[in-house]
Amino acid sequence: MTPDTQRLATWLSTSLLLFAVGCEAEPEPLTQWWANAGASGAHPITGSSGSSAQPTPTPTPSVSGVWAILAKDMDGTVVEFEANGTSTGCQAGWPDPKFPDPRYVEEFCGPVSRVQDADHIAFDLPLTGFGGLHYGFDGTVSAGGERMAGVHHIISGNPPYDAVQPGAVIRYERDNSRGFPVGEDWPAAALDAWRRAPLSVTTETQQGPFAAGQRYELIETWHGVTGDLGEFLRSELSFDTPADGSLTVHAGPVPKTLADRPVRLAIRFQNMALAEVEVEMPSGGIFLLKP
Repeated sequence: MTPDTQRLATWLSTSLLLFAVGCEAEPEPLTQWWANAGASGAHPITGSSGSSAQPTPTPTPSVSGVWAILAKDMDGTVVEFEANGTSTGCQAGWPDPKFPDPRYVEEFCGPVSRVQDADHIAFDLPLTGFGGLHYGFDGTVSAGGERMAGVHHIISGNPPYDAVQPGAVIRYERDNSRGFPVGEDWPAAALDAWRRAPLSVTTETQQGPFAAGQRYELIETWHGVTGDLGEFLRSELSFDTPADGSLTVHAGPVPKTLADRPVRLAIRFQNMALAEVEVEMPSGGIFLLKP
C-alpha cells in the first residue's frame, strides 16, 4: 500500500464515523472533512500541504448511473446514482428478476448516502444482512466521470470484521441479465496458474514509483485483477494467446484517477508461469517488473 493510500485509509476510517449506520445524520460537507483531515494540513487524497493560495476550481463530473465496485472483499457491490440525488445499492450484484428473493432485497440492498465535492466523492451503503453490514467508499472521479478510485471500507457486525482496502468503481450498463459487469472468459490455464499461489513481481532497481526490492502482489478477484498494481474489473480485461503458448492478460487502459494508480497492465505468462508485468502510470511512464 502506497503512503497516499495509507493516508487515505486512515482518514477514511475516521471520516466514516460521520456516516452512521442507518444514515441517522447528514454528513458534513467534504470541504470541512478536508479541513479536519489532520494536524499536518495534508490533503487526504493527494497528500500535498495546504496553502493560502486559492486552488484552481476542479470541474464536477456527473456520477449519475450504474456502478460496480472492485476491491478484495467487497463482494461484487453495485450502486446506482440518480440525477435527483437518490441512490440505491446491493452487496453482491443486482437481484435476479427471474428468481426474485425478497430476503436478499430486504437484507442486502438499500439506500446509498453520497456527497460529492468536484472530483472527490464519498458514499455509504448500510445493510442489515449478516447482523449488519456497512460499506463505504471515498475517492476521486476521473475527469470524464467514467471511473472512480480510492479506498473502500467494510464493517460487518457478526462476526466482527473491519477492513479498509484500495479499490475501483466503474460504470457499466445494467440489464436484467447482468448483476455485475461481465467480460471475456479467462483462459482456464491462466486461472489455474493464478490460483495456485499469489503472483508477485519486484524490481532490482528504483523505477519511478517502484522501490528496489519491493514486492508487488497481483490478486485475481471476481475474475478481475486487484492488488498493489491497481484494480481492474473483468470487463476491463482482454487476453492475448499467441501460437507459441505464451499468454498476456491486458488490463486497461483505464481513465486516470489517482496519481499512484496504474492505468494499464500487461501481465505476461510463459508456459503458464508469470514472466513479467508491464505497468503504465498516469504520468505516461512505463515500467517493467519481474517475478
